[in-house]
Amino acid sequence: MKIVKITVGGGRTFNHPNEAYSNFRPSIEMTGTLEEGDVASDWIRSMQHEVEQLLDAHRAEILARCEEERAHREEELEDEGVAMSDWGK
Repeated sequence: MKIVKITVGGGRTFNHPNEAYSNFRPSIEMTGTLEEGDVASDWIRSMQHEVEQLLDAHRAEILARCEEERAHREEELEDEGVAMSDWGK
C-alpha cells in the first residue's frame, strides 16, 4: 500500500467564560499530499502539531474577545448606573 494523502484534524470544546450553557467548539482539518520520499509518520506528527497549535491560538483569541466584550459591556452598564455585582461571573 502506498500512502499519498494524509488528513489530520483536531478540535476543542470549552465553556464561554461569561455565559452559562454556552460553549465554543472550534475544529480544524488539514490535508496534505505526500511526495516521493516523504515519510508519512513524520508528516502526520508535523501536521497534527500544527493543527494543535492553531487550535490553541484560536482558543486564546476567542477568550480575549470575550474578555473585551465583557469589559465593554461593564463600562456601558456603569455609564447607565447599573450595578455589575453578578454580571459575567
